[in-house]
Amino acid sequence: MSMDVGSINTVNKFFVMNGVANNDPSRGTLADQLQSSLDLQSDAEISIRNIIDVIPNDTATLERMAADALLTGAAVLGGLYTLKKESEEDADKFKSRAIGVLSTAAGLGAAYDYVQIQKEKNDLADALAQKVSNFLNNEQHSGNAVLVLHSQAADIGYRALQNLRSLKDRIHVVTLGGMVTVPDEFANSVINFQFKEDLVTNVVAKPFDWMVRQIDRDLPRTINHSHGGEHSVRAYLDHNDVKSHLQSLRS
Repeated sequence: MSMDVGSINTVNKFFVMNGVANNDPSRGTLADQLQSSLDLQSDAEISIRNIIDVIPNDTATLERMAADALLTGAAVLGGLYTLKKESEEDADKFKSRAIGVLSTAAGLGAAYDYVQIQKEKNDLADALAQKVSNFLNNEQHSGNAVLVLHSQAADIGYRALQNLRSLKDRIHVVTLGGMVTVPDEFANSVINFQFKEDLVTNVVAKPFDWMVRQIDRDLPRTINHSHGGEHSVRAYLDHNDVKSHLQSLRS
């Protein structure tokens, strides 16, 4: 389905953001994957209309997450070891306390990086909000903004939407296996896609989604639970329900 070039000013623009940074070239670029889901006919059509804007999210890499997990694990295990040895009369107190100091340091390291990640996410959320605001306030464009947010990007999008309340009637949100779910009232339309087989969304992300629900008082959310497969952005963008919904938001 091609679009009339004359309608360029009324075409919606898609702002897409990845979750965990993935540099695997075999998966293609995020723009390529979204282009396929939107059923756009050519690179020229995308270039002319400039309807896809990829905002890279490098706040959470696999290496960084693994390092923080190791530090947290070391802190917990070291703390448990120290507590156990401190209760034993014949234990080597110096050794147990040395391990206690090291485990505390590991815990502080993980906590510090967590705080840094939150700061980076806030900065990226501000940048995303500014991009969307600039587009919607541009008199040459009357189209709407569509936020496509995969995994941890949903958390960043959730924060960005706090700064876009005055423009929410021209914003549509699509989360794909989001770390958090976005409430319906944050935008003109919101749908949170979650695969039933996606362990990241259904297990790992649950505590984070619970926390934001406490902040927004568990506002109503539209969630699409369907069978689809893995957590990757490609799996979501290849799903028929997702493709159908994204294509409905093209204009």
